Amino acid sequence: MRDVQLAKQPLCERCLAKMPQFITPATVCHHTIKHDGDPIIFWGGPFASSCKDCHDVDEQRIEHGGSARQAVGDDGWPVG
Repeated sequence: MRDVQLAKQPLCERCLAKMPQFITPATVCHHTIKHDGDPIIFWGGPFASSCKDCHDVDEQRIEHGGSARQAVGDDGWPVG
């Protein structure tokens, strides 16, 4: 499933949404909804493509009730 998802969307979807001027390759196939052990959702998705940083930091923050990091421009101000 990972190879299929990354072939379909090879770029990190969260990075594209936060910073479209940067192209970040995706390395992680991420479940977009919690599967809670449901084999249909676990194997069938839906999935998103993420880079390791977004998956390990942003998705874990969101999963534990927080919010994703906000992108910051060269001037130090939030982007988007």
